[in-house]
Amino acid sequence: MRRPVGAVLVGLAVLVPAAVAVADSFNPVVLTTTIASRARLHKSLPIKVTVTADPGVLDTRTAPLRIEVKLASECGGVFQYTPGVTLLNKQLNPQPATGRAYSATARGSGKPNQIGEQTVCEWLAEEGDGRVFASDQSIQVDVKRK
Repeated sequence: MRRPVGAVLVGLAVLVPAAVAVADSFNPVVLTTTIASRARLHKSLPIKVTVTADPGVLDTRTAPLRIEVKLASECGGVFQYTPGVTLLNKQLNPQPATGRAYSATARGSGKPNQIGEQTVCEWLAEEGDGRVFASDQSIQVDVKRK
């Protein structure tokens, strides 16, 4: 689970709702993620990511935005070059409107294929050139054999 400030991981293999996220001038784009802190090897691991942004912050985009998330032992600079299990790779719906605040939620899942501590690697990126508007690598999931 991830909160914009003061994140706390809670529970064992329990999904806990994320705190209400509001973008601000310090964090104009916020990724709020709900995911279990523990997972089982080769079993489905659901994830939910809510993207919020201040008015105008995403106006410079020139292509649709995607939320891309992998579960990996180490995050790379971008989704494409990060080895790991894809948890979410979806075009956001709706897309941002020029000059307006933004909020959208996407859901996905994947099956962890390595045991041990894994990092949830997240990017809010533009399709095509892959320009990244926000990223986060602060969430850990402990993958157990059973």
